[in-house]
Amino acid sequence: MKKFLLFLLIYSSLLAQSNVDKLIEKLDLIAECKFNDWKYSTNFTFSPDELSKIEFNDSNWKSAKLDERLQLDSCWFRKVIEIPSFIAGTPVKDNLKFFATVDDYSFIWINGDYKGKFMWDADFALTGKTLPGEKIVVLIKAINTGGPLRLINAKLTFEKQTSLQKLIQNLSLSFKVAQKLLSFDTYQTNERVKVDPKIDLSKADKKEKQKLNNLLQQIALEIKADGLEYGDTTNFVSSVNQAIKKLKPIQEFVKRYSLQFTSNAHIDAAWLWRKKETEEVAKRTFSAVINMFNARPDFTYTQSQAALYEWMKKDYPNLFNQIKNYVNSGRWEISGGMWVEPDCNLPGGDSWARQLLFGQKFFKDNFGIIARIGWNPDSFGYNWNLPQFMLLGGLDAFITQKLGWNDTNVFPYRLFWWQSPDGSKILTYFPFNYVNTIENPFQLVDWLRQFEANTGLTKLLILFGVGDHGGGPSLEMMARIDQLKNLFIYPQIEFNNAQSYIDWIRKQDLRKLPVWNDELYLEYHRGTATTQSNIKKWNRESEVLLTNAEKFFSISSIIGGDDFHNLIHDAWKNVLFNQFHDILPGSGIREIYIDAELDYKKSFELGNFALINSLKNIAKKVNTSSIKDGKALIVFNSLSWERDDAVKIELESGDKNHYKIFDTEGNEISSQIIQKDELRREIIFIARNVPALGYKTYIIRSEKNGNNYRKNLPQKIFMKLKMISSK
Repeated sequence: MKKFLLFLLIYSSLLAQSNVDKLIEKLDLIAECKFNDWKYSTNFTFSPDELSKIEFNDSNWKSAKLDERLQLDSCWFRKVIEIPSFIAGTPVKDNLKFFATVDDYSFIWINGDYKGKFMWDADFALTGKTLPGEKIVVLIKAINTGGPLRLINAKLTFEKQTSLQKLIQNLSLSFKVAQKLLSFDTYQTNERVKVDPKIDLSKADKKEKQKLNNLLQQIALEIKADGLEYGDTTNFVSSVNQAIKKLKPIQEFVKRYSLQFTSNAHIDAAWLWRKKETEEVAKRTFSAVINMFNARPDFTYTQSQAALYEWMKKDYPNLFNQIKNYVNSGRWEISGGMWVEPDCNLPGGDSWARQLLFGQKFFKDNFGIIARIGWNPDSFGYNWNLPQFMLLGGLDAFITQKLGWNDTNVFPYRLFWWQSPDGSKILTYFPFNYVNTIENPFQLVDWLRQFEANTGLTKLLILFGVGDHGGGPSLEMMARIDQLKNLFIYPQIEFNNAQSYIDWIRKQDLRKLPVWNDELYLEYHRGTATTQSNIKKWNRESEVLLTNAEKFFSISSIIGGDDFHNLIHDAWKNVLFNQFHDILPGSGIREIYIDAELDYKKSFELGNFALINSLKNIAKKVNTSSIKDGKALIVFNSLSWERDDAVKIELESGDKNHYKIFDTEGNEISSQIIQKDELRREIIFIARNVPALGYKTYIIRSEKNGNNYRKNLPQKIFMKLKMISSK
């Protein structure tokens, strides 16, 4: 019984709110009038007019807390709210606004007045004069596009923040930040899952943290916030001024931590829009970035994907030259080193080599540098060989955040060596997520504490800037970040590029850094392994064709053949572009696959032309003068090992002759003529011991009239002669 009571005591103490928790809860309610406990229903038979009446009976509807995750496609949220007398200690007269955040978008009515459709955040002024005690009906039709449906926030506040409101929010956030960084929390999270490995690699002195936390909890008791609900601000302001002096040692402790903000724009080369639109998106984004450079001397920018730069060079040369100037000054950082940010599971090894070769060569030729950081933040998992390819391509670090989308497990590391099967290791960093709005500064500190527990390090890289359809960073975002420097308690803030962070990481003690010797598997987007299978087929056949064309063009050029370098280069660029992580996996709109098929057809035309003509040139050099009785068949093997395989010869339409196949020593090779349709036939036989990246000569003879061969058979047959298993 005593043990049971002791267990209950410990359990209840763990659940109990701290003094800081109680203060934060009180301050947040006072600073902004939040409304919790909303009614919701999936019954759409009622009209908005009916639901907007105060007397409507919603007692049989279910209730949901703010930020509660609902597994629904859509629903009504409804609440009758009462205008308070005070907000943040200030009397309410008018100039109020209602603010809501819905995951993912919503339609909103206030007292039956339709306010429109809102993506994520809804923010609008209440019309007319609002009086304390007045009741209004807020009706929200929430739509879910993936994951849980949530009403994340719902509050009344002034259209323009008051100075007292700012003070209350500053104090609340400061206490919250301090308590978090003084905590011994060991949980780790991603976007969907939370686990607690009970591991804390922090190097901070535990006794110091406990002492400072005790001080923090004591100061929280001294804040006199009760009177704010009734407009009594004097005691509150006086107690805050006293508290700020006492918080100094805690403030100094928190300043040992740092957040580095690195701006970039994750631009989808094609997804819910076609690639032609993406070029305009890139142009607008890059133009905005140039304006940012002019406005903020401390601003830096990071951008991947050589294909986007090539568009600028070709169609917007003035903008491209401005980009070059900022690259030269070190403020525009080139990252990724690849043609696009490709799918990281489906491309073959030759494609990976060319993603890096084409990307790094473009950067070297146009900017005089190559990228050093692998940058694939949105690809749907990462194959095990990537560290080897990235290192060979000149990259020495890798950054991605996509495994934060796992739906079952939290990936165990934030910083680690990723090792390929050949033993290659690349330094890999996982930021928590992209940050677009900088409207949740506490979440950044929560991530920082998780990162410290996971790595022992106290500096976290934050990627910010609007992505997908472009936009990048903005002056408003940087202004919000600047405001964090004015908080009573907050980590140090800096702006810099990603390479500076990697350089800082390398100066730390990495001897115990974990090694991940496996693929990076994403537990999400599993359907992309099979979706749009025709595009995947085009990709694989294009890879085979163009690598074969490259091999035989290289041999042909040595012996005086025509130069097909530009044809093969242009064909590869189409294929590499269509390996983008929303095209090849099949996660985009229908139109991008129409565009992709046109690109593939063009690449096939160019690749086949280069391959056929290269083989013709090589065939001309093959000595077949010893063949007197028949025509020469030259079988080429594009693989790097000796090969036995089936070969087929497609005969011309209407050819009714019978043929036999012989080797150069006169031995007949078993063959079969197959009727394809009324006019077309083909011969199949087995070619054995064809040398690696070489050829073997056979002889075709007409069975009819001995040496009576069709006049239109070429002296050397090689093209309509194809190994069935050419892949």
